[in-house]
Amino acid sequence: MSLKFIKRIILLPIRIIIGIRYAANLHDTHELMQQNKASIRFCGEGSRIEDNVAISWPSRLRLGKQCLVQRDCVLHSMGGIHVGNYVGIGKKSTLVSFAHNYLRPEYLPYDNVITLKPIVIRDFVWIGFAAHVMPGVEIGEGAIVSLGATVTKNVPPLAVVSGNPAEIVGYRNKKQFEMCKENKKFAGPRTSSFFGEFKEIIPKRISKKYNKELRELGIVYD
Repeated sequence: MSLKFIKRIILLPIRIIIGIRYAANLHDTHELMQQNKASIRFCGEGSRIEDNVAISWPSRLRLGKQCLVQRDCVLHSMGGIHVGNYVGIGKKSTLVSFAHNYLRPEYLPYDNVITLKPIVIRDFVWIGFAAHVMPGVEIGEGAIVSLGATVTKNVPPLAVVSGNPAEIVGYRNKKQFEMCKENKKFAGPRTSSFFGEFKEIIPKRISKKYNKELRELGIVYD
């Protein structure tokens, strides 16, 4: 019997214990998430919150209908987070709706005074992966917050913002946006299971510039 085999036998009970603890932690996290979902102020029809989303004050979070909060988000809703309809919040995004008293605190680094600064997100907003929305911000209807952006001030309707701090880099097509609204062409929560249904396009200049690389990746559109 080899030394390696003996070590495996000795370590087997430890691995079993680690596995049981891991499963128990997953169960506890799932149970906490279910409690948070049940405690939300309002959650509209068709809205979905994925696993591993931390919500500090569920009773001060409102989600409209057909919204999606993707996994690993942190929603500090002490100051109130009001989300409209058909809103998507990408993975690992953080929304904070309050601020500590650090300007004239009685204690350092801050005291027990909390300033509530609600976050308001209007209909049809999409917030990209790992974005950060600071206290007191309003994001206008149809706006897009790009991946990794840090939003420190209000975002106008249909604006596309990017960067840290986030600045306006463009606007959505207003005519197309209004036409979709008028014809009620709305899309609810979408996850990776829907990717196969998406219609893929590549801009001609990109296709021409990276034709060789795209073919090597198996991405070819003739």
